[in-house]
Amino acid sequence: MEGRREQSRITDLADGEILDMAGGYIKDLMGLTKSNVTTLANNLLHSKGDSDTLSASFDDVMDRLARTTGPFTNTEAYTPTDGTKEYSYPTTAIKLLAAIHGSTELPEATGKELEAIDIDWRSADEDDPVVHSFVERDARKVLLWPTPDTTTSSGGLFIFTEKREEDIGEWLGLALALEIVGEEMSYPSDHQSMELSAGALKLARILKAFIGI
Repeated sequence: MEGRREQSRITDLADGEILDMAGGYIKDLMGLTKSNVTTLANNLLHSKGDSDTLSASFDDVMDRLARTTGPFTNTEAYTPTDGTKEYSYPTTAIKLLAAIHGSTELPEATGKELEAIDIDWRSADEDDPVVHSFVERDARKVLLWPTPDTTTSSGGLFIFTEKREEDIGEWLGLALALEIVGEEMSYPSDHQSMELSAGALKLARILKAFIGI
């Protein structure tokens, strides 16, 4: 029983400190681009955050949000082309959710899974694609396998999570910043604090509940 009271006290202290920090920086919630949100998160961290980690955390947080909230997903048509195996998707995309060919959703396959299907998959004959992969690509290209054997105008569709910075309202921006703080403070570092991490994530959930997310 005493242990529960102590844990509750620690959580209350964590919540109080996070609220104090958030109150001091609420004025920063203007514009709400990726830079605005990560800057707010770093302010809450007293400028101890790593820029690369904060950037990656923002993308992770937005990806999770997009998977449950419509405004943060988007689609783009592509044209399956005879003899073309790689297709680009938008720079605004965070992660690909689905690749559609015709009326069929193509499951994702890893390199090992492609080898299990066909050991010589790289030199397989052209045909209707059955899977998509990221084996041979740059950061923004999807591989269709087998390589399409016909050209079909608007015969493909990518569905992806998207940053959609213009749809980040003020309180949602604060909730996202708190989620980033929660992630950052959970990593092994000189500012690691599991109590404050839990407090930040708890406040983020409360703010999202108020917003209706």
